[in-house]
Amino acid sequence: AKQAVCSLSWQPKSVEEPSEPLKPDVEQKAKVFLVVGECGDGKSTLINALRDPRKSGEASAGLASRGVTKSIEAYVGLPINGQPIDLLDTPGIGDTDVTPMKVLTLIEQELVNDAIHGTDAIDGVIVTT
Repeated sequence: AKQAVCSLSWQPKSVEEPSEPLKPDVEQKAKVFLVVGECGDGKSTLINALRDPRKSGEASAGLASRGVTKSIEAYVGLPINGQPIDLLDTPGIGDTDVTPMKVLTLIEQELVNDAIHGTDAIDGVIVTT
């Protein structure tokens, strides 16, 4: 019986660096972060430091015993290591105008709204202290 002889001399082609950075065909989906904490902890101030001023307005911030933020507000953040981010500002826990149950209801409504529009609700939670 004859034996089949197969010789392959395969070598990978060299990879050249592109002269221009590669642009992705599909825009990266933003990661969504919910920012929560007590009244006056600096949630809106943190968001102002992380937001992209070309794409989002300024979050109202300040020290008020009744809190400043009364609903969930969305802001476009500056990319982190090229990853786009969105930030959701929430009313502070302890706000006399917005009960903890109301805050939970607002978060639930945000999650349901995102699910209806086909987005991936919340990717992470930032807790201020």
